Amino acid sequence: MRYLVLLFLITAYSVSEGQNTVSPIIDYKNVPKVPIVDTAIVYQAVQQPPQFRKDFTAWNKYLQVNLKYPDKAKRDLIQGKVFLSFVVERDGRLDDIKVVRSLTPECDAEAIRLIKSSPKWRPGRMDGKRVKVQYCCPVKFILDKRLTEGTN
Repeated sequence: MRYLVLLFLITAYSVSEGQNTVSPIIDYKNVPKVPIVDTAIVYQAVQQPPQFRKDFTAWNKYLQVNLKYPDKAKRDLIQGKVFLSFVVERDGRLDDIKVVRSLTPECDAEAIRLIKSSPKWRPGRMDGKRVKVQYCCPVKFILDKRLTEGTN
């Protein structure tokens, strides 16, 4: 019985104390705005993706014109794709270039050289702000048909 009375008194006291507390009123006009877009984050998907010059066709043309087929790969009749991952920075530079799927060390090195020598891109945007965007693309190594004829 003593425990019940004690429990009742504690409960009554805590309920009455809870009624005397006043929650503060927040003035939302003075609350600092938290930026929705964090420019330090590397985004995977954005509202406006990065773009090379005018369009994707210009990127393919850049790759075709500037690719220097490695001599060893040419001699060994190696063809295929090197998949690269890179970050398009807020200023349009390409950075953090990595081989995701390799073909040969020589082809990998040429693909990296090709991406490093790329002109600046138009950066990706989120809420109108320039942001870093991770991008992945293949670099195709395709030999002229005349070189591969008669090898099968």
